[in-house]
Amino acid sequence: MTQSKKAPVKQSKWETFFLVTALVCACFVLCAAGIWAGRPHMHAKTLELRNQEIERTLIAERRRLDKLERKAAAIDSDQGKETEARNIGFARKGDVPLILSR
Repeated sequence: MTQSKKAPVKQSKWETFFLVTALVCACFVLCAAGIWAGRPHMHAKTLELRNQEIERTLIAERRRLDKLERKAAAIDSDQGKETEARNIGFARKGDVPLILSR
């Protein structure tokens, strides 16, 4: 048996040009499709970060509210009212203001 050797087919310059152009266009389309497909994931990540920020703010505000509620409960007693009044500058009947100088 004899093998027949065929000469390699040489592509013309135009065929090579169109092949390269087609590959470049295919890469561009695939990249654009990847960006388009990834956009919802990026948006979801942004929303997740915003939610985390809101949750941190919510926790801080709850702590602040608890602190204010404890302070309000302390002020609501007779002793708390007297202490707060003295902090503001009120005095009891019969108290004599004393001014100290250095």
